Amino acid sequence: MPHASSRPIRWILGCALVCGAFLSLPSAAHAQAPAVGSPFLGSVCLDPSDVTGELADPNAYYAAAPNCKSLCRKAETDCAQYVKLAAMCQRSEIDDDASYAKRECEVENEHGMQTTVCKQEVDQSARGDRSGASVDKNLALEACDQWEKDCDQTCLHP
Repeated sequence: MPHASSRPIRWILGCALVCGAFLSLPSAAHAQAPAVGSPFLGSVCLDPSDVTGELADPNAYYAAAPNCKSLCRKAETDCAQYVKLAAMCQRSEIDDDASYAKRECEVENEHGMQTTVCKQEVDQSARGDRSGASVDKNLALEACDQWEKDCDQTCLHP
């Protein structure tokens, strides 16, 4: 007995075949399964560098403010928090995209070794993407730290 989760796909495929035959389109004889990729057309996340790119020039930003060093530290803490949130979003997006890609492997290949190889390639790509995202996060955290150091140096008051 087929799984209940395959019923909607069969229904969609059946409709595509019937509609194609009805319209007598030459390509209808080879109906394709619907795409199962991510429904998002682009990234829904900020890059960690987008966060640090929004920081004001640290030179003299809080220089004349009372408690300048405290404000510099708070800005660094906030920066790090936003960088970590952006990185967490990126990681979730990478994992979600990999999940969609694995389902696409199943749709395109149905069963067997081709599906297994396809899924392994998706996992390898996702590992590389996660590694790159981790590097981006660390570089952005370093930029937050450097912003605080530069800000501290301009403080006229402690």
